[in-house]
Amino acid sequence: MKKIIIPLFFLFVTAVNGQEAEQIRKGLDSIAGELNIASVGFAVATSDSVIISDAVGVRDMDSGTPAGSTTVYRIGSATKTFIALGIMNLVQDGIISLDDHLSDLVPDIRIQNRWEKTNPVLLKHLLEHTAGFRDLYLSELSFPCDTEFMPLSDVIQRYPEYWKVRWQPGTRYAYSNPGYTLLGYIIEKYSGKPYNQYLEEIILDPLNMVNTDFLGRDHTKLAVSYDRNSNPMKASPILDHPAGYIHSTPEDMGKFIHFMLNKTETGQGKQLLNNKLFHMMEKPNS
Repeated sequence: MKKIIIPLFFLFVTAVNGQEAEQIRKGLDSIAGELNIASVGFAVATSDSVIISDAVGVRDMDSGTPAGSTTVYRIGSATKTFIALGIMNLVQDGIISLDDHLSDLVPDIRIQNRWEKTNPVLLKHLLEHTAGFRDLYLSELSFPCDTEFMPLSDVIQRYPEYWKVRWQPGTRYAYSNPGYTLLGYIIEKYSGKPYNQYLEEIILDPLNMVNTDFLGRDHTKLAVSYDRNSNPMKASPILDHPAGYIHSTPEDMGKFIHFMLNKTETGQGKQLLNNKLFHMMEKPNS
């Protein structure tokens, strides 16, 4: 039976010691070998420190280059956590509110909500995937390599049916990648900066996440993915990049999880969010 050979990114967040972390490394190395997986990147962090960040396997099967703590992986929807932090930072600064009506925040988007008068879509619904919007289809996901990214203002307008509310907002959960693309657009609209630049300034730079990039502009350290026949695959960009296109490393994500466990400290004594807003991210409000 042919196997899919792809780089994976496992993130462990637990209270373990160095010896146990090494056992995790050996266990992942064994699993990768048994399943013929090219590489597995991982990090183990506690609220006190990053215990280990590393990878097993090879970044590129042709060259045999070992994967390591600075190997870059596409880690998909982990992007959404960064987007949510960016939105909450704007909330903390009083620029927007979680209870703002989406129709007021982005009047250039036609929200199709038959309950608008009694149950408008609120910003918090977008964050929680409870706005009632549908998800994208795979055919709508990516575009050819070496193509320029469209402005988010164009991306969110390409399929008006994304913004049709299917039930009363706040009453049901339904995962929506386009919803987080819209949140990226809201960050740009209310920060006055590209969302990736804004998030770099408030999160990546303070945490010294030097090998993390929201637009995947440098593939020189990217772990290669392979198809079922062990052929290398090109990493196609996605249109909804605020929803899932972050590129990062085990080392950088270890720093990020350490920060998330500490809630407010960025590593430079700076507070990103107050405790109230941070805890609001961890439980549903609808």
